[in-house]
Amino acid sequence: MDIDSGETKSLSNLKNVSTYNTAQKMRAAMSHQYGRVFKHGMQPFTENPIKPGTYNGNPSMSDDISQYMISLRRRKVRGGETVVSAKAMEEKTLEALYKYNLQYLREANAPSYSEAKKGKRGDGNGEGIDSEGKSTWAGCNVRMMLWFFYTISFLCLLRCDEALRIRWEDISVEEWLDDGEKSIRLKVTLPFRKTHQTGGVLPFYLYPDRQRPHLCPVTAFCVWYNIVSTRFGSCTGYVFRKRTGKNGVSADSGESLSHASLMESFKNNLMDISVNPDPYGTHSFRRGGAQWLAMVKRWPYRNICSWAGWSDNLDNPATLFKYLLSVVDAPIVKREEYMDPHRLGGDKCGVCGRSCPCA
Repeated sequence: MDIDSGETKSLSNLKNVSTYNTAQKMRAAMSHQYGRVFKHGMQPFTENPIKPGTYNGNPSMSDDISQYMISLRRRKVRGGETVVSAKAMEEKTLEALYKYNLQYLREANAPSYSEAKKGKRGDGNGEGIDSEGKSTWAGCNVRMMLWFFYTISFLCLLRCDEALRIRWEDISVEEWLDDGEKSIRLKVTLPFRKTHQTGGVLPFYLYPDRQRPHLCPVTAFCVWYNIVSTRFGSCTGYVFRKRTGKNGVSADSGESLSHASLMESFKNNLMDISVNPDPYGTHSFRRGGAQWLAMVKRWPYRNICSWAGWSDNLDNPATLFKYLLSVVDAPIVKREEYMDPHRLGGDKCGVCGRSCPCA
């Protein structure tokens, strides 16, 4: 039913029908209103045995609402709506983004695009392809900022709002001995996390990665740090700043990059490398990072949960597995290859040198 007109919506036109995700958000808002504002808590809504006809608990947590949500999801799926998570970001996609964006870093002083370099074909906003075949929706500065965002979000399994709130003061550079040679590492201490809103956020330690330059957080940090310090004289305030124009970021260090602007830039970047951006979202980095740590780095699940800040006592294993498995993710192994004795191995491990599937 349309809440404005009071008329029943036509199921034949799914564009005018709210999605199941919208229903989930409505229920979450209702739960918060009754639980926090009206002080009903988060207990199930049940009849008071002492006073029949009166009820205790949160109405949003009633059996009727729970059954309705389950039934609603079935009807949505039958009606053609696919309820899925954002597609996990793959390492090869990040590598392709890195290689494409890297060519802009070689431009001297990373100038803003002039009117003369706007595309031969555009969309009315001056965005298109220039004479050298480069996409003109953003220049070097914006792309290097996005590279650092991609890297830190992927490696630290960060939510979008957690990454966008990072300030320069939250990142410290520490000396580190790499096989006896002096090197540096990054210590990232988040000021806020959804699961640690009262403090106690453990820091992330990030090291150089020479084997995978597209996933090297130290290089991405240094490049973006040099750009910001060169343009503004110092690095203060938010790390990821508001975009201004094609290739600029705000001089106001208190203006952070918005979620909408990030999503627009991210999807444009995916189209640069001919990847369909529709299945992806900002949660793709968190999901992709979890899968990469499990499948490529072969971390134990307990370590992944501890690193990501998930439940310490592992009382809800679905929290992890919903990130590892989804129908929208590309399968790592084809169905016919699982038991194939001649199945090819993957990339060689830099430590042990093994590449077999059982490594």
